[in-house]
Amino acid sequence: MSVWIVVDAARSDVVVSGSAFFVDQNHPNASNSNSGTEVLPWLTLYEINNRIFAPGDTIFVKNGTYVVTTGGSSTTPAIGVLQAGAALNPITLRNHPGHTPVIDAQNVAGRFKIGCRANYNTVRGFRLINTVDHGVLAGGGAGPSRTLGAIIERCDVERITADTSINPEAYKLLWSNGAIIRDSLANNSMVSNPGGNVAGVANEHGINSTIENNEVWGFSTGIFDKYGGNNNVIRHNYVHSCDRGIITTCFGAEVNPCGTGNWHHNIVAFSS
Repeated sequence: MSVWIVVDAARSDVVVSGSAFFVDQNHPNASNSNSGTEVLPWLTLYEINNRIFAPGDTIFVKNGTYVVTTGGSSTTPAIGVLQAGAALNPITLRNHPGHTPVIDAQNVAGRFKIGCRANYNTVRGFRLINTVDHGVLAGGGAGPSRTLGAIIERCDVERITADTSINPEAYKLLWSNGAIIRDSLANNSMVSNPGGNVAGVANEHGINSTIENNEVWGFSTGIFDKYGGNNNVIRHNYVHSCDRGIITTCFGAEVNPCGTGNWHHNIVAFSS
């Protein structure tokens, strides 16, 4: 593939270099048997799971409504690159500049739809609808090994409607190290029981994490840091109309359990 350098004016610090691949369901020649060029793009997001990528590669997804109803679980995203990037050269799965691809889960429960499952992967610029229970995942698995350097940014997860007994989350950091969730929206519009265990952003076994510049509203819990501390940073978030705003707790042993965290410049409004 050719080498691309793309600068997105919507976020001036984003520069992507490496081989470029494309998913475009509206292209007349789109097919999963294609090579993934812009003139011969892949048809579905699922083809990403079948391809091999290298550090620095970027998969651009153009406008369309991409159905994601199979694959994945509560610890693994249905759509996600399988290969690791590098600390300064991640593999990025993102919207094409100026596009907002939609992931439609069609109210099928039981899985995360998209996420970073390998080290140094980035997911950016997706809107999720009909999500039911689990949205976007940074990390995953059952531990104790951790996924390094996962980044989720500029995504939008709407309306988590599942039974609250399964602890649904719009975004989750799970067995991760150095994960970032930023510049994203979790919009539940109070469709779930506000007294249940429905979180906008949940961090479980995530250390050295950063949760910043997000808007979360209409959840029973806005941001939930399950084990507390662990050098996690929660800053510059706007949490509103939630039953509980930001919570840190201490459920059992963990690295630096309930150690010093770093919360600052968050706004919690119209929440208890």
